[in-house]
Amino acid sequence: MRNFVAIMVLLSSTSVTSKDTMAMFSGEVRIGASDPHAFDVVAAIGDSESVKLESGYVLELNVPSFNRSVVTLKGQDGDVLHTSTFTGPLQDRPSFAYQVCDGGVRFVSPVPADLAACSE
Repeated sequence: MRNFVAIMVLLSSTSVTSKDTMAMFSGEVRIGASDPHAFDVVAAIGDSESVKLESGYVLELNVPSFNRSVVTLKGQDGDVLHTSTFTGPLQDRPSFAYQVCDGGVRFVSPVPADLAACSE
């Protein structure tokens, strides 16, 4: 019976640890007057994920440590348009949105329910 309890404690701590090493990113990217590109991405510590968007834009999501994550929006030519760093527990990442309007970039976090679209 002691072995069973030890195994259960070990399994419980492993599942908590693996959950604590994952960052969840959610939000949307709006380019011009096009429909929003919503995303939900999970990345582990030390990993980087990319979301390819219309018109050649790329959203990069990077988790360098247990208490830091970085999001970067790159333009069609690969130039960095904006970078934002979140600090604190990985599970507490707020939603965020990027808007690319008339050559300008707007970063909003957390995403409000009534985020206005780019004016045409």
